[in-house]
Amino acid sequence: MALHIDPNQGVITITRPGKDKATVLSLPELGWDLTKNVTFSTTIPCFAAGGFPLPVDLLFRDDDGHALALIVSGIPLDDEGKLRTIADFYTNSAKRAFGQRPAVYFVDGVQCKAANGVLGTFQTQPQLMPKDVYREFVASHNIQEETAFHAMLEDVELAKQFVTGKLDAQHINRLLSDALEQAKQKGGFAQYYHHLCPKEEDRQHLLKQAVLLGAMGEESYIRFLQQQTRIVRGALNQKSRAIFQKGLAQDRWLPVEENSTMESRMLDWAFAYHGWDRKKDLRKNESIPCYLEPSMELLADYTFLEPNGKPVLLLLRDTLDLSEEKRFLAAEFYARSWKAQFGLMPFVILVTKDGALLKMGAMSGGFDPIKELLPKVQLIAQAACVNITEMRAWNALLPHVEELKGIASPKEQLERQMALIHESVAETTKLLEDQTFVKETFASVISDKELLEETFWKRMVGEQTYLENRKQEGSFLRTFVADKRIASGTV
Repeated sequence: MALHIDPNQGVITITRPGKDKATVLSLPELGWDLTKNVTFSTTIPCFAAGGFPLPVDLLFRDDDGHALALIVSGIPLDDEGKLRTIADFYTNSAKRAFGQRPAVYFVDGVQCKAANGVLGTFQTQPQLMPKDVYREFVASHNIQEETAFHAMLEDVELAKQFVTGKLDAQHINRLLSDALEQAKQKGGFAQYYHHLCPKEEDRQHLLKQAVLLGAMGEESYIRFLQQQTRIVRGALNQKSRAIFQKGLAQDRWLPVEENSTMESRMLDWAFAYHGWDRKKDLRKNESIPCYLEPSMELLADYTFLEPNGKPVLLLLRDTLDLSEEKRFLAAEFYARSWKAQFGLMPFVILVTKDGALLKMGAMSGGFDPIKELLPKVQLIAQAACVNITEMRAWNALLPHVEELKGIASPKEQLERQMALIHESVAETTKLLEDQTFVKETFASVISDKELLEETFWKRMVGEQTYLENRKQEGSFLRTFVADKRIASGTV
């Protein structure tokens, strides 16, 4: 099912597979005030795991601010067990934020499924209702939640039945039926829900989580919640990946639009979800001189910065469909040029027709395929470790240049070289466990712009021979960079 949202007019156009005619819904005609009741492309803090942001395409709120419904796109719908977990996270988080558990609509390109309350099942043909109808509908489900889980908190056996999936449905249905009948006598579901939860803190209390904690015990509950969080993060990784890919294909990662759109806010979420700030941490179409040939400017499509403003990641589009060898050389020339300019050897992502490839450091043997942008904290930590490890390894090799040159057999020379590297890496790996060592050594790394690998090879084969060979290897870069400038419009 395709969903198109016009935030200016408040119109939702729904196109279903196999249907010639689209369904068009006008939110104002359904009683939704676009300035008061509807928020487009927003986030709510997750109730668990540090409060990472949960993306919401549309948030519907009542006049008193309480959430009534959420529409979320880009979440896989094939596994209903996982979808139930994701729905719980969204509704728990909305209840914690707004004092009421809303209905959640999950939409992909084919179908829509709605979760109504923690005890209900998914609806596969849900309808978006007028605001006044929603108010009563959502309140009825919240009343059922309050009634059922209060009963479980008071009855340990009932709670254990719920956790093990052996709940006495007839008993629960009697409790719910009595509660809903009382609600009708009190004048309506919304009014009765206010009677059940007169204080805002009562509304924000997550009764289901309290039941799970009591029935499972603290350690089991923590493990359970961690497992559930992994499921949610897996789905959000898939959503952010699609947003990144679409934004990159349309070349819309930057600049950040002055007039925010739904697409730009979703891009903001995707970057923020991985710890990046588009305005502060990202640069577009930056160029610097090639370290070997200063007259040639190397252009990076996107540059990611660490907190000190040092480029830690370069993203390049392979517009020429280079061979594997030339991809490797391009990444190497770029990384060394940025190291010579800024002191930090950045990682390089090359976006090819076959997917995205990541190269980490000068000593890495090639590219690793990646599916998503690395989180900022993880990327910076990995870059620090790689830069420290390689600096120490090259420094370990330099005193042995003459020894290595004296080994006649190329095979034995390589074996001795690799043995020295492995010895240094093993020693550094132990040192990296000391955070003080990492902090102090990384500071010295980024303050030193010397290319130790260049120094090593110049001594091994002779400076003139090395430079001639290197320039010949990088001769294709002029065409590569020229094509990138044409593609980016920076000619």
